[in-house]
Amino acid sequence: VAYRKAKRDDDAISAYQKAIALNPNDANYHFSLGAAYRRKDDADKAIPEYEKATALDPANADGWFDLGFMYKKNHDNDKAIDAWQHYLCLKHDADGTKRITEEMSGIGGKAVTNRSEGVAPGPPMPSRGRCQTPSPSSQRWAFRQAIRSLTSRPASSTSSLSRAGSG
Repeated sequence: VAYRKAKRDDDAISAYQKAIALNPNDANYHFSLGAAYRRKDDADKAIPEYEKATALDPANADGWFDLGFMYKKNHDNDKAIDAWQHYLCLKHDADGTKRITEEMSGIGGKAVTNRSEGVAPGPPMPSRGRCQTPSPSSQRWAFRQAIRSLTSRPASSTSSLSRAGSG
């Protein structure tokens, strides 16, 4: 972070590469490395880092946002649109939505800002047009169903499980 603030991207890249070598499954390190490459205007190196960051953390809206711009820079408009749809499903801020809507319309895409009409977060890249992110009400329903299934088991099946584990 200090290297980024000091605009020392080469040092930041080196530091993030070392951090990733120690912890390759840290989405934040991959996102930050992608951002350092983006600041250096190197989409070819930024894209794999953003892809890894969003694969490790599909809810990383900023990763999808930046990934879309890197795809667009490389003239991969379909992937840019898909990445931005992920962003729109995850984050509904006015500035980001407006900017992405303008970018997408400039390359022939249609922004979907309603969760029921968008795409699912996380790889593989979705087909355009459907958000598969569960709504809060459907998440609550699934949670209630899981609790019911746990509490509605017959006592005999639970006791047989505890006996099997104790012997």
